[in-house]
Order: sequence, then structure tokens, then C-alpha cells
Amino acid sequence: MKHKNQHLSERELFTMKQTFLSNAITDVASWVRLTDTKVSILMAMTVALISAGISLFDKTSISEFPSIQGCTYPGLVIVVLSIVLFCSLICVFAFAMRTIRGQAVEVEYLSKWYLAKPIGEYGFETFKKDVRRMKAKDIIDNTAVELYKLNAIHRRKLKLYQRALDSFCVSLIVAIAIGMLVVWTL
Repeated sequence: MKHKNQHLSERELFTMKQTFLSNAITDVASWVRLTDTKVSILMAMTVALISAGISLFDKTSISEFPSIQGCTYPGLVIVVLSIVLFCSLICVFAFAMRTIRGQAVEVEYLSKWYLAKPIGEYGFETFKKDVRRMKAKDIIDNTAVELYKLNAIHRRKLKLYQRALDSFCVSLIVAIAIGMLVVWTL
């Protein structure tokens, strides 16, 4: 029994590979953009929650919390939770910024897709000649390298986004715990 690829011409097989790689690049690139969008929304939500907390703190005065003293058990718990809240908020922004920033992956392949050399070292005429000399295999290789790099970027971004999301969840839980403890001690 013959394999189906043996019935395809070289041109048809090239077209199929190119279509597959192009569609995959489009799909992965959209996931990368979606991850960046989600992490931006997460940062905006964090800023909104910080603003709401500051607004609530400004509307109430410390004198309204006479039963909360630093040397009591509830006071110490609030101090510790406040430190945890501060650290988790810092982590949200740190991981979110690293998520947005993570755009490059080094691969030992000189792709024609994104030029590694500065324009002064690799002029347009040289580039144009190199592109004209490319064969079908070179086109597939270049496209495959870019898909590989995009997948690596996507995996890195997802890990960092997950850490930012976990930090945000910790922030929410700790903020709610602090709020409940403050209300309980009043």
C-alpha cells in the first residue's frame, strides 16, 4: 500500500507544507497577542483594585479602627497579610511586564524572515539576492524556524502569565482576608 504523499507532486506537497506552516504561525501569533491582552487586562484590574483600596482607606480614618492594635493577634495578622499583599501585587506587575516583554528567541539558524544583522552590515541588495536564490526547501525551513520560535515565545508567555494570574489571585484572597479581619475586629 502506497503512502498518500507519493501521489502528490513536489509543488502540491510544498504548497501543503507552506499552508500548514502559515496557518500555524497565524494561529500561534494570535495566541501570543491574546496572552499579551490578557496580562494587560490583569494589570489594569490590579491598578483598579489598588485605587479602590486607596479610596476606601482615604475615606476612613485610622481613628475609626481603635480595636486594631499592632501588638494584638488580629493586628499582627493584618500586618503580615499586608506584607503578603504588597509582595503579591509587586509579583503581579513583575510577571506581567516580563510577559509583555518576552518577544525574542535565539535559534542557530539564519532566517530570512527576521534579519539578525544590522541593516548597515546586510544591505537590501544582498538580502534581495539571497531571497532570489532561495529554493522551496529554504522557504519551508525559514517558515518552520519562525513557527518554532513563536511556539517558544508562546510557552514562555503562558508560564509568566500564569504566575501573574496566580499572584493576582493571591492578592485578591489576601485583600479579602484583610477586609474581613478589619470588619471582624471592629
